[in-house]
Amino acid sequence: MSYLWTDYSKKNFYVSDEMPPEPFSEVSNNPTKINFLLRFGEIFLPLMDCENVEQRQKIENIFYHFLAQIDFICGKFKFYFEDEIICHELENNFYGDRCGEIFRQLDKKTQKKIAKILRKQEKIDSRELFYFDAVKIIFPDAKLYFYADEQKIFIYLPQEENDCDKLTLEILQILFLDISCLSPEIFWKKHFGIIGKNETMLIDEISLY
Repeated sequence: MSYLWTDYSKKNFYVSDEMPPEPFSEVSNNPTKINFLLRFGEIFLPLMDCENVEQRQKIENIFYHFLAQIDFICGKFKFYFEDEIICHELENNFYGDRCGEIFRQLDKKTQKKIAKILRKQEKIDSRELFYFDAVKIIFPDAKLYFYADEQKIFIYLPQEENDCDKLTLEILQILFLDISCLSPEIFWKKHFGIIGKNETMLIDEISLY
């Protein structure tokens, strides 16, 4: 994956690539041609109607140099755009219809967090550890326990049970839970008692399992 500011040079003459070979790469094999559809479609599509090709390409070149420097100044790194692509894939059911249905209902902040975790998981090809990380990132007050004998996870959430959080937990399970684990057991508001952990064995403040 490459972007306009990758290996940017003031000496390059940048023009739009109307038939990019790689839809998710911004710079084609020819480093002067840019796939404008990835991020700049709204800006450059009107230019395609310009009959004076030479004049159009001069304008494109100025725009691309300007945009490349803005990217650099704003500190937009490669992972920023990778997360945007993952969000787009999630919204369009790339990870399954149910996953897409849930993702579209979540707020933008939660969507970005999920995309960031998913990007990291895919890079190191790991699943079980990221489920714990994902739950803790989205629900900082959650407590998670793994019962090895049953390959099962128990989760305590201090808030009241609600539909929004239930949907969030469902998508985290779809995306991050190790396939060898059973569906997690969720305890809302009241903690569950764990023998040997005195802080969890409080009368009238625990749930029974």
